[in-house]
Amino acid sequence: MSGLATAWRAEWAKALAARDWLTWGLGIFVTATGVSALMGSLILSLAADDVSGTMHGQYAAQSVYASPLVLCYLMALAVGINVYARERRQASLPMAMLITPKRIHVILAKYALGLALGAWYGVAYVAGVLIGGGGTLLAHGQVAILTVPVIRTLAVIISLLALWCFFGVGLGMCLSVMPALLTGFTLALVFPAATSPLLSSSSWGRKIITLFPGVATNLSTDPEIGEFGVAWLPWWGSYAVLVLWVLITALLGARIVLNADIEVD
Repeated sequence: MSGLATAWRAEWAKALAARDWLTWGLGIFVTATGVSALMGSLILSLAADDVSGTMHGQYAAQSVYASPLVLCYLMALAVGINVYARERRQASLPMAMLITPKRIHVILAKYALGLALGAWYGVAYVAGVLIGGGGTLLAHGQVAILTVPVIRTLAVIISLLALWCFFGVGLGMCLSVMPALLTGFTLALVFPAATSPLLSSSSWGRKIITLFPGVATNLSTDPEIGEFGVAWLPWWGSYAVLVLWVLITALLGARIVLNADIEVD
């Protein structure tokens, strides 16, 4: 356990020195504040003509609070990728492997750092949407109180950003082996509507697309506001799909690094 603790302290010290927690945290906070405020204004402009009730109360709050999620999970993904890629780019990875007795400890420490950074970004996100989106709704008389469904949505979003940062660490390890192939594969998974028009044009194809991590993330916050309107899985089912992708990528990334020939120059 001492080797794992040493690796964790080293990873955290590097993250503090690089100020990823601060710069990207502020970026996510500003993005969440601005996008949710704009979404709140849009909701208000549509609410007058809405007779279904989906533009009022907790439904409006859920929509507003989840609106910046795509931009912010991509930011968390980029940070996660950089956790491993930066050290490889700076040629400091071999030294990190030598300082820690077991290579698996370095890998686990990087994954733990990814989860911690992602959870911190989730807190920054929630603060941003409550200030931007919640403030906009309340200022115009909308009920943006924290009901149980709204609190669940916010809690899920925090965990989603933690998962995407963790996902990025695993992808960073995988990208070190086959960057071009895996970059294209990742884009196809994250942006399925743009890269898979054939799938999105049929009912069975839309169901397949909901198994992609990007869409599963959107459906995890609330199936009613899903990107493709296909809610054949409950929200926790979509969440489980994302977790499965993250775990598979993490195991593959760990396998690649454990078998990699890393030498000191």
